[in-house]
Amino acid sequence: MAVKPKSTAKSKTAVKPVKMNLHPRNDFAHLSQDIIANVGVGIYIVQNGNFVYVSSLFQKVSGYSHTDLIGRNPIDLIHSDDKEKTRKLAINSLKGKKTEAYEYRFIKKNGDLMWVLEKVTSIQYKRHRAALGSFMNITEHKRTEDELRQNEEKYRTIIETIQDGYFETDLTGKFTFVNDAECNNLGYTREELIEMGPARYAGENNRKPLINLFIEIYKTGMPVQSYNLELIKKDGTKAYDEISVSLIRNYKGEPIGFRGIARDVTERKQMEETIRQSEERYRTIIETIQDGYFEIDLTGKYAFVNDVICQ
Repeated sequence: MAVKPKSTAKSKTAVKPVKMNLHPRNDFAHLSQDIIANVGVGIYIVQNGNFVYVSSLFQKVSGYSHTDLIGRNPIDLIHSDDKEKTRKLAINSLKGKKTEAYEYRFIKKNGDLMWVLEKVTSIQYKRHRAALGSFMNITEHKRTEDELRQNEEKYRTIIETIQDGYFETDLTGKFTFVNDAECNNLGYTREELIEMGPARYAGENNRKPLINLFIEIYKTGMPVQSYNLELIKKDGTKAYDEISVSLIRNYKGEPIGFRGIARDVTERKQMEETIRQSEERYRTIIETIQDGYFEIDLTGKYAFVNDVICQ
């Protein structure tokens, strides 16, 4: 059977060729606009003291429209307490004297205050000198930062006003922080205690047991609730602390030091020693007298007898 040759005529349903965009400049302009709109940073240009360009993100974050901003002085949108400081920082940046970003409070269209982190640089815009600025909203960051600062201040106040000593050390046992109570207990200033190691504040006799305690806490991760420690004060006298110690960990959970509470029990120790010596003295007298000595409870049973009674 003969095969018919294929027709060379164009099909009515043939797909029309797609026209290629041969204008790379237009492509780059569109790409630049997309980047500016989605980069997460508000962009603006100021010339002769007024806005001449604002990105869509700048408008969205600030609440102002393009019409609201163009031709307006950016200083008008800064909180009155921050205006002069921000103006000087911007001038220094434009002169190349300062390259770091700076913070200030921006007044949104609805009247709310917004903390922004801004950076400006000098550019040429339409053949004239201008300032290119970029800023991002850091209000949440500032709020978190302020909450952390307040919490730190609160706990530091508590630590500084408690009667017990509070201390922190590095992993070698050197002090990195002590409160006033611990300074008073040992007779040193805070500056003198910082970086002081166990050999000085615990003395040679107690240094090894204390280091072993730190090692045990480091290995097990378990805090020690009560440990009696003999300390050497600045004047060379002894002090006795009852301490509780636990690990300090960083954000990764890695041990970086120790923290503890120290209660001065020197007076209690001295009283216990006085009672012990007194008891020993009277026991010696009772054991050496020629007369018998005895004590009985309410049932008539002996509670104590000396050697003479026994004999």
